[in-house]
Amino acid sequence: MSTTHLFAARLGWPDGMVTAGSVLKHPADTALLIRNADILYGGALQMRRGMQMVGSQIKESNIPKAILGLAERRTSAGAELVMAAGTKLYAWTVPTTTTASVAGSPTAISGATGLTTGLPWHFVRWRALDGSRNWLIGTNGTDTPRVYDGSTLAALSATVPGNFGAIETFQNYLWGTVNTDVYYSDLLDPTVWNSTNWRIPIDTGDGADIQAIRKHGDNLFVFGRTTVHTINGADPASFGLSPLSAAHGTVAQETVRSTKQGLFFLDRSGVFATNGGIPVRASLSIDDVFRTLNQSDLSKAQAVVYQHPITKREEYRLAVTQERDTQVNTLLIRKYLDTQDVYRGWHVDTGVQSRVMAVGKDPNFLDVLYSGQENGVLLRHDQVQGD
Repeated sequence: MSTTHLFAARLGWPDGMVTAGSVLKHPADTALLIRNADILYGGALQMRRGMQMVGSQIKESNIPKAILGLAERRTSAGAELVMAAGTKLYAWTVPTTTTASVAGSPTAISGATGLTTGLPWHFVRWRALDGSRNWLIGTNGTDTPRVYDGSTLAALSATVPGNFGAIETFQNYLWGTVNTDVYYSDLLDPTVWNSTNWRIPIDTGDGADIQAIRKHGDNLFVFGRTTVHTINGADPASFGLSPLSAAHGTVAQETVRSTKQGLFFLDRSGVFATNGGIPVRASLSIDDVFRTLNQSDLSKAQAVVYQHPITKREEYRLAVTQERDTQVNTLLIRKYLDTQDVYRGWHVDTGVQSRVMAVGKDPNFLDVLYSGQENGVLLRHDQVQGD
């Protein structure tokens, strides 16, 4: 399908056909019935770009293993993708040119054996101010937090206060959560944990574990299932805790993402956004879509902030599971997050399995979206015309 410009009329929802002299006059969400197509500048449509398998399928004992964690680690020489699957972590070297082959097998990382299988992994990047310690730090809530330095996976530290459920970097400290407590490391050193200043207890409302922590602006946001708190300050002497919401939270930490329009996160009732104030619903126009989701699988939801390869505009892409399915298979895309853009509506893509997602960079430093699948396959999105 070639690019199509809709000038005189455009499909609207829920009121049918929207007619206006210019698409710039149309409400932001008048294209919700248009599925599986790229919405470009000023109402232009283009066939959705397809996906490409990269590397080879991950198997253990000849059995495909679901990819349950995915992150990019960059060096001066290039980049590699790190994947959690089965009882191991794997690395796949990203091609150094845009035309290079995407073949090659993911390689098991040295030291990455005996890990608890079937658990989602969460990663953060850590790099010292002098460029050393170019690490990827990961946790799954059950095993000891691990650090990967490009060659070996090892325990992060013998003094960590527990097996973190969520991790983040903030103000040159590494932060981690254990049950309803937030901990932070020594300044500039994620391997040292000082018990005299490391613990901040959080009232999560329902007593459940902290679900996510994420930095945005000058704050570290702490999420329960129905609560949000913020931590601000630059050091232990000034760190302060403030309640933000007792009505909304998240059950899916990988949906909490910092964007140009605020910190977006998935609540049980939809997507919300905050810049430090009371969270506001960002998904009102697609409430009907949220009513068709598999509520028991919301914890599997994933999101990334991604610059579209054609429009070069930032998008929030949320991968969810439909109510009759058990695999993440639908993308809800908040288009054009740049504040100067006219179109800021939602768009729906179906049939896109994305158990985990990560954004990397190609050799030209443009965003590349990857997703890991339940069957151990790694895909690169938006790489071929039409799927």
